[in-house]
Amino acid sequence: KTAGGKYIAPADIEGKLKFAPIVGQAVVIGDNRPFPTALLTLDPDVAPVWAKEQGIEFTDVTELSGNEKVLETVGKIVDEVNSTLSQPEQIKKWTLLERDFSEDAEEITPTLKVRRKTITEKYGDVINRMYTK
Repeated sequence: KTAGGKYIAPADIEGKLKFAPIVGQAVVIGDNRPFPTALLTLDPDVAPVWAKEQGIEFTDVTELSGNEKVLETVGKIVDEVNSTLSQPEQIKKWTLLERDFSEDAEEITPTLKVRRKTITEKYGDVINRMYTK
């Protein structure tokens, strides 16, 4: 439930975002916030292959996450997903993290489900920046 009283289904939006091949994980944040935002990661297997096909030079996925063409492509993915959502559900701001979530860091479960509470605590500063920019 957003601060404006609108209910959104983050899992549905996350599923649409993760449908894009280069996106690894997506976590939609919006509970008691003025609008939905998203933390996104690159798929560590698909993104490097995609980047090579695009002629992007890189050494690792961390470097790719800051690449202008990658960020532009992810922005287009978010725009495409937003076009299928109602106004209150649309992602207003997003951040592409430098690495995918991991089980070792207790960010995902052994069945690859995101640990939302851990993510929101661990990336609290990143989330807050999306609401203060």
